[in-house]
Amino acid sequence: MAIKFGMTVADMILQLTKGFMKATGRKPEALEKIKIQQDTKNPKFRKTQPIYIEPTKKELKDIKVKQDKRLLQDFRSGPGRKAYELREKRIIELLKKGDLTVKEIDAKIRKELRISGGGSQILAK
Repeated sequence: MAIKFGMTVADMILQLTKGFMKATGRKPEALEKIKIQQDTKNPKFRKTQPIYIEPTKKELKDIKVKQDKRLLQDFRSGPGRKAYELREKRIIELLKKGDLTVKEIDAKIRKELRISGGGSQILAK
C-alpha cells in the first residue's frame, strides 16, 4: 500500500515504518524513527522513496487519449504510419481525378479524416 492523499500522519508513519522494515529486514532504531517522523511532517527531510500517487480512472483515460494522439502523429511507425498511408492513398486518388485544386483537396481530406484546422496544409504545393 502506498501513501495516499488524505492519510493521517499516524498512518503515514506506520506505512513508512513498514516499508523500512521490509527494505532493511529489521525494526527502526530511535534515530531512524525520528527521521521517519520528520519525513512525514516536512518534505525537505524526505530521504525515503518518493510518494507515488495512483492516477484515477479519469486521469488514466486522459493519459491514454494523449498517448494515442502522439502515436497517430508519429508517421514513421505503428498506427500513425497506417493513417499516413491511408491519407496518402486518398490524396493520390483525388489528384488523379484532377477536378479539384490543392486547397480543395486539402479541405476535403481534413473533413473526411476529421483533422482539425491550424498548422500547415496536408499537401505541399
